[in-house]
Amino acid sequence: MEDKNYTYPNNEENSIAAEFVNRYGVSSSVDDVMNYLHGIRITSEDKRSIGEMLIKEALREEAIVRMNEQYRLMKDMEIFAAYKDNWDGEGGYPLTEQVKRNFDVLLPNLSPKCLRRIQISPESNGTILIECTNQEAGVNLADNNYSFYIIQGNHVSGENNVPFDVDTLTEKLEELTW
Repeated sequence: MEDKNYTYPNNEENSIAAEFVNRYGVSSSVDDVMNYLHGIRITSEDKRSIGEMLIKEALREEAIVRMNEQYRLMKDMEIFAAYKDNWDGEGGYPLTEQVKRNFDVLLPNLSPKCLRRIQISPESNGTILIECTNQEAGVNLADNNYSFYIIQGNHVSGENNVPFDVDTLTEKLEELTW
């Protein structure tokens, strides 16, 4: 016989579990979190408290990941920003000040999941290549625009000379690093 003081997963609990799993990129599935919450016999109020605690812990973890990944990319940018003319021995140009500013504006807008899945490298034309580590895709960030590409099998798609807009570029990188 079921004790009426205890509740089983409802839409609110499902949304807490889904938020925890989807937003914070944990390795558990929504079902795993729900099974855990469902399997412990505590009141609905206590389940909500546990869900909120899990979200707070995930937020703390998200902040740590964000800080570490931003630091990694900022250190890389610092190294590349010091490159001088002919840095690659083949006439490579140093990064422009505007490219560095664009990157500095972009970096805080990226999610921890996205930050974990990108790496940067300078291009010989003074731009920065932001490559995705989860698929063959990337963004070439220039002074006033960017270009992006995706390689799937033998098919290459993308777009050139997209006007720089931090929100649009953030969306594109989030999409590329799914």
